[in-house]
Amino acid sequence: MPALPTLLIPHKLLLAFTALVMVVLASTGIVLIQLYNIQDATSWTRHTLTVLETADEVRAAMVDQQTGVRGFLESGRVEFLAPFEQGRAAVAGAEARLRELTRDNPAQQARLDRLEGEIAAWHRDYAEPRRAMPAGVPDDALAAEGKLHMDAIKAVLAEVAASERQLLEQRAARQDRAFATAYWATGLGGLALLLVAWVAWGVLARGIARPIRQMITAMRRLAEDDLAVVLPPARGEDELAQMAGALQVFRTNALRRAMLERQKADSDRAVRLSEARLQGIFASVREGILTCDGTGRVETANAAALRLFGLPAGMVPDSVRPLLHHPGRPGQPLDLDDLLSAGTSALDEVETTGLRADGSAFPVELAVSRSGAEGDAPLTLTIRDITARKEVERLKNEFVSTVSHELRTPLTSIRGALGLVTALGATLPEKARGLIEIAHRNAERLIALVNDILDMEKIQSGKMEFAFARTELYAAALEAVESNRTYAANRNVTPRLVAWMDPLPVVADPQRLQQVLANLLSNAIKFSHEGDTVTVAVALDGARARVTVHDTGPGIPAAFRDRIFQKFAQADSADTRSKGGSGLGLSITKAIVERHGGEIGFTSEPGDTRFHVWLPLAPAEEKPGLTLCPAEAEAPSRRLLIVEDDPDIARLLRFMVERAGLVADVALDARAAREALAARPYSAMTLDLKLPDEDGVSLFRSLRRDPRTRDLPILVISATAEAGRRELNGDAVGIIDFLEKPINERRLEELLRGHLDPCGHDLPRVLYVEDDPDLRHLVEDMLAGRAEVVGAPDLATARARLSQGCFGLVILDIGLGAESGLDLLPALSALQPPPPVLVFSAQQVGAEVSGRIACALVKSRTSNEELARRILEIVNQQTRAKHG
Repeated sequence: MPALPTLLIPHKLLLAFTALVMVVLASTGIVLIQLYNIQDATSWTRHTLTVLETADEVRAAMVDQQTGVRGFLESGRVEFLAPFEQGRAAVAGAEARLRELTRDNPAQQARLDRLEGEIAAWHRDYAEPRRAMPAGVPDDALAAEGKLHMDAIKAVLAEVAASERQLLEQRAARQDRAFATAYWATGLGGLALLLVAWVAWGVLARGIARPIRQMITAMRRLAEDDLAVVLPPARGEDELAQMAGALQVFRTNALRRAMLERQKADSDRAVRLSEARLQGIFASVREGILTCDGTGRVETANAAALRLFGLPAGMVPDSVRPLLHHPGRPGQPLDLDDLLSAGTSALDEVETTGLRADGSAFPVELAVSRSGAEGDAPLTLTIRDITARKEVERLKNEFVSTVSHELRTPLTSIRGALGLVTALGATLPEKARGLIEIAHRNAERLIALVNDILDMEKIQSGKMEFAFARTELYAAALEAVESNRTYAANRNVTPRLVAWMDPLPVVADPQRLQQVLANLLSNAIKFSHEGDTVTVAVALDGARARVTVHDTGPGIPAAFRDRIFQKFAQADSADTRSKGGSGLGLSITKAIVERHGGEIGFTSEPGDTRFHVWLPLAPAEEKPGLTLCPAEAEAPSRRLLIVEDDPDIARLLRFMVERAGLVADVALDARAAREALAARPYSAMTLDLKLPDEDGVSLFRSLRRDPRTRDLPILVISATAEAGRRELNGDAVGIIDFLEKPINERRLEELLRGHLDPCGHDLPRVLYVEDDPDLRHLVEDMLAGRAEVVGAPDLATARARLSQGCFGLVILDIGLGAESGLDLLPALSALQPPPPVLVFSAQQVGAEVSGRIACALVKSRTSNEELARRILEIVNQQTRAKHG
């Protein structure tokens, strides 16, 4: 139950006065009410007596009427009828008054209705007939009838009188009760008044006078500095409690002052010790610490900061600005106003450059904190020399580069050689074949481990590059299934693809998307039982596309599920460990999916494990300005796409192309061109550089970034062809020629007839620039009978080979000792026509190079079959016209 609030002294007095007034008012009210009841009862008593008197008047008037009728009958004299008429009028008046007096009494009103009826019947059945009869003629029958009616009238009046007498008795009793109640209320009110007055006096005397006397005694002792005095308790919140509280505060403050005086000496000693300790820490800490005001003026500097900047001991610099470069702005002095905005209290550590007194620069890690929210609050700069850490990072990068080249290249040679030997099959002795298969399998494991480590390093450093393009998800899933079919067959597992009915285009890096699907698919195959089926399902899931990889293996242990996407995570069971793997695949997969704006998840039960990848759908493409010939009119090797915004010129070009023996489709803008290229393959394309929705140079570069059109031969036909040549400069890889408008029909026909076979060799010639002789021999063996491979161990040899003959494809390794194979790209772009370039290297190419080459494959990620397939795809495109 909550405590009652404490009343102040005025409130207590008011409460006592209010109680007295309430008692007086209550007593007076009761007496007044009873007096009213007495007055009301008296009034009703008078009313009842009036009713009885009126009823007697009716009875007396009826008797007068009866007497008048008898006198007239006995004497025959008319004057005897005077009492009858007077009585009749008196009955009517009395009856009306009686009805008015009892209008609030339904029972009496009913009796009066009966009375009125009996009176009327007496007149009708007796009085009026007797008046009409001769005098002295007796009629006992009428007399009897008159008596019956008169008796009934008297009985009704008797009932009315009896009811009123009963009411009279009740009202008299009520009057008596009211008198008694008034007497008791007066007496009890007086007693209550005396009782309340006595209680109020006792409470006020005890609750006010006694505490006042106690506080007077306490104040006298406090005035004599007696701090041991026991003060009266401060109960409640009234004035006396506040006075007691004030006395308690006064006593507490006096005690505190005495205690503070004793502690002051101890505090002074502690402060001196603390200052000495902080000075020791400030001087001995290894990080440089500078304190300055809001303008950058240095106030203090520890010894480490002076050593860091090569300053003499004890020399505090004037400002921090000459000592540090601004983060992200090399060469610009540090500006604290830019570094810390108003209201900023702290800044995370940033890397920048420091300048020593001798002018030498060194890398530092800088943290700035402000002592308050105000703009001019003091600042503390913590400076750490990170030269050693940068050296470690450099060594790590060199190590990664070494691993990338020195491991991937020999591992690619080993795997390729073992793959070729394994292909010999039955020609090998059974024991040798088993040993080679073991070596090949472990070479694959080692390659996968190197690839995963390098990919994880790129993810952590933010250097993993993505070439996003519109990609059909079903085609990507189909490619992943086909790429892993051999691996599945070796484990006696069947991969199956289930596709959505409609196309599901997504914006993705095709190579990274393949890496995601390959990781999930190979995991599902690896953990499946022999004879199982692994299902890859492509479906629409709301506003996103979904790929699900389903296997019926043992499932993922429950204890492992929370960390399945962590680095180096592997389940601990012996069965899982026996499957091998670096534990990085799913972590890399999750990072790649998230960089695509997607999401990855899984569900797993024994016999039912499903990994889901959700990717955003690519925006819908419109299809205006596109004219296609019937698909069956000609083979793809004879089909050409004309991209020209002028319909008349497009029709003219189409006529010229058809005269050259080719079939042409027409696209009037860049959007229509992309739609046509996605709908069917083409042997070549003409390109106008002035298009209504996108310039031709931008379209060309986007086509070179798309794996489907990366190696498509393009003939530029434009009024600004020479300007386009200058703009593309070294990026014009795969362009047949630049033709100015108006069009030279003969030159156009020559280019169209000869662009697929510029060299005229029986077998396609491939220049392979690679410093590893084993890998060059391996590629020669893989392409034997299908292409002529000419090797070049360095750039000088490659340039010599290019000057001596024509090649349909150039394969480049980036790492060539101290040289880079990419340095050959400008020379290749200058050739007419420039050959397509396939980069096959331990290093991945950047986005700035991807538009200048036809294809890029990474050593140790590419199987023999994949490498041969990509090479032959490109060289066959160069010879399709000849064999079409």
